[in-house]
Amino acid sequence: MASSVSPSNWDSSKLFKFEEDWHLGAFGMIKSLVLPCKALKFPSAKFEGSNQLRHKGTKMELTITRPDDWHLHLRDGELLQAVVPHSASHFARGIVMPNLKPPITTTAAAVSYRESILKALPAGSDFTPLMTLYLTDTTNPNEIKLAKRSGVVYAVKLYPAGATTNSQDGVTDLFGKCLPVLEEMAQQNMPLLVHGEVTDADVDVFDREKVFIDTVLRPLIQRLPQLKVVMEHVTTKDAVKFVGSCKEGFVAATVTPQHLLLNRNSLFQGGLQPHNYCLPVLKREIHRQAIVSAVTSGSKRFFIGTDSAPHERRRKESSCGCAGIYSAPVALSLYAKVFEEAGALDKLESFVSFNGPDFYGLPRNTSKIKLSKTSFKGMRNMLNSISLHKQVVVENLTGSLFYVQVGNNATVADLKREIETQQKLPYDRMILILGADDHRLMMKDDGDDGVFAG
Repeated sequence: MASSVSPSNWDSSKLFKFEEDWHLGAFGMIKSLVLPCKALKFPSAKFEGSNQLRHKGTKMELTITRPDDWHLHLRDGELLQAVVPHSASHFARGIVMPNLKPPITTTAAAVSYRESILKALPAGSDFTPLMTLYLTDTTNPNEIKLAKRSGVVYAVKLYPAGATTNSQDGVTDLFGKCLPVLEEMAQQNMPLLVHGEVTDADVDVFDREKVFIDTVLRPLIQRLPQLKVVMEHVTTKDAVKFVGSCKEGFVAATVTPQHLLLNRNSLFQGGLQPHNYCLPVLKREIHRQAIVSAVTSGSKRFFIGTDSAPHERRRKESSCGCAGIYSAPVALSLYAKVFEEAGALDKLESFVSFNGPDFYGLPRNTSKIKLSKTSFKGMRNMLNSISLHKQVVVENLTGSLFYVQVGNNATVADLKREIETQQKLPYDRMILILGADDHRLMMKDDGDDGVFAG
């Protein structure tokens, strides 16, 4: 039931005075889920600039500029309250996707949504949400002017109708009804963020990105060469080649952790794996390798965009499950694993901290974070106390679910004692599905191959 998108044993922490006071809220009991690598590899790459690589015995620490997340889903309502602390703990800024119900199609709606996000932040957080508008066939060019003047809207998102979650209100006539809006965006230097897939039922799902490039994106760039475009969550060698062929500074791409770590086999190994299902869907290994090569090359055209996408568990594990992988609490660990295995830790900071703001014309962050590679600690990294309500769902290693009732302000010790009393098994051999009702985050600590899903 759990996803095989697993973080490495890289943990991250802020280099701020309140480092010891870190918290992720009721749904996040640990700073980061940290897992072991089969073999520790300490690269010999030369680090320059603000990178600082230090060894302390078997522990390795890398200090980098605080990163941003340039593709993020925060949802709304109770789910927003549950997940926003995770992103705020690791990232300074986040480009927030507008595909709510109803979608964020106006500047006024974006301002209102931003206020909801700010209210959901933990006390003392300085996370800045960067808002986006949802492009439709009826979007007016004047709305782009309002968005630019607002100072809170930084991009417009193109969802081809039917391409992904909550895209039913998306675009059906890009070169007809939307052309005046795109022209205004080019004038206002407002980037277009593209979900790059066609939705034609006759096109194989694994070919939709390539066909989109050939039939939509390439003609769009040729027609409006001054329009800044981000091809979101690229998944193919075709996308890598296309982005590399475009004018630098005008076309870029975000890359998710799952598309760097998984291929399409991960959807089916050991049975259907709903927590590995996302859109665009995972592709062949040859495509994964091409994306890894692109992001670890040091190219400025690619930057972090987690596409962290929470769903209720019942909507993932169903006869028609939702697309999306929730990775916010562990995304930096995942990216660090990719760059380390490629021998390119010296390129990590540019990918997660520099390339994104440079493309958007925003200042780079000045604060730092520390990535620490240590032995496996798993659930032992929990905070001293948590605030839970209603019930915690727990799954033992045989797959059986049981429920633990806890009161408000229950401590970790209280939870551990209750679990061990009920199951007569060690607490650290359990899968905790934290949260109330259907808003649950799933974490596993089996002493070896931990996994994460949400």
